Amino acid sequence: MNAFTQALAAAGVDAHAALQESSKVIQAQLAELLAGAQQAEAVRPELGLPELIALLVGTSTTMEQLGADPAARQRIFEVLFDGLRPR
Repeated sequence: MNAFTQALAAAGVDAHAALQESSKVIQAQLAELLAGAQQAEAVRPELGLPELIALLVGTSTTMEQLGADPAARQRIFEVLFDGLRPR
């Protein structure tokens, strides 16, 4: 849970419930983008939406841990993008 979500929870706001509808819209758009990238053979065909979302969440958390180190951020993105490409 990130600091923003924690602050909302401390204020009595259920961020997950408040964002549920937006989450559905974002997931639908991500599914569309993923399908298009797979049809263009730019992304591995076996990657599913749950895995993509997990990668996005994990990458976001990783960026928080890295802080402002641009070289480290670049390396993470390179590894991520290499892993998404079809073999």
